Amino acid sequence: MKAVPKVKIDAIVEKQRSEMRKALGVVLRKHFPDADYSLSAVERDFERAVGRKIGGWITVPASCVQTD
Repeated sequence: MKAVPKVKIDAIVEKQRSEMRKALGVVLRKHFPDADYSLSAVERDFERAVGRKIGGWITVPASCVQTD
């Protein structure tokens, strides 16, 4: 039986927090250039939403995983 790859999406989001924050800021400034918001609050809400919607261990196609 072939192993099915799984990843813990919450952990990935947390480990990539710095880069995701930068990307989120770019997107928000592009789409809402005049909006007044707290990037850290938006980031926190985004992370919580990810946790609620797809948190925990998720199955991913083997083509999305590289092992060294």
